[in-house]
Amino acid sequence: MNNQHQNARLTVYGRGQIVARVAAGQSAAEVAQAFGVPVCTGRKWLARFRERGPAALQSRSSAPCRVSARLTF
Repeated sequence: MNNQHQNARLTVYGRGQIVARVAAGQSAAEVAQAFGVPVCTGRKWLARFRERGPAALQSRSSAPCRVSARLTF
């Protein structure tokens, strides 16, 4: 499997499960504890899902959009 974030605790499926369980009525704290992630991480994925839908749960680059000290040749 091509996983660009090999050290990430959650896959796209796991993030979806967090969202589904919170939507089903479980508290964010309970769900985060069940998945072994901090509560702020669970809330982050939930907020992203509410903002942009299922596409927001996909892995994305962690590289900065801009590099202030980029060298040009």
